[in-house]
Amino acid sequence: MGDAQRLGPAILLVALVVLSACSQAKERAPVRLPPALQPDPVHEVTAELVDGVQVVRLGFGRLNYDPSVIRVKAGIPVRIVADSERLSGCFRSLVIPGLGVSAVITEESNVIEFTPQSPGEFGFACSMGMGSGTVVVE
Repeated sequence: MGDAQRLGPAILLVALVVLSACSQAKERAPVRLPPALQPDPVHEVTAELVDGVQVVRLGFGRLNYDPSVIRVKAGIPVRIVADSERLSGCFRSLVIPGLGVSAVITEESNVIEFTPQSPGEFGFACSMGMGSGTVVVE
């Protein structure tokens, strides 16, 4: 058997591997979600100091809490006033585990109060973990 006959299958195999790799290297167009399914942009607010209490209003965007980042100062009481008309379902149950906060928001009880003692970033979420955000304590 000649050299060409012995190398034939090896050359064919190399050619198939190269062609296969080239066909998989095609760039795919990015998948675009419809606007209603796109995540909310990050909305950050600093709590406003009113009569010695840091106050922030918490509502709902398209798919998440709004604002999703709340900045407060350590050692000063915080009051989150939740928009009970815009928050529904599991978004009415708010937990901030790192700050010991757990609250159910109703029309009659839409204020959450706590005093953060130490600086840090503390995640908050609905009870099912679907909506989320961060309290940044400075």
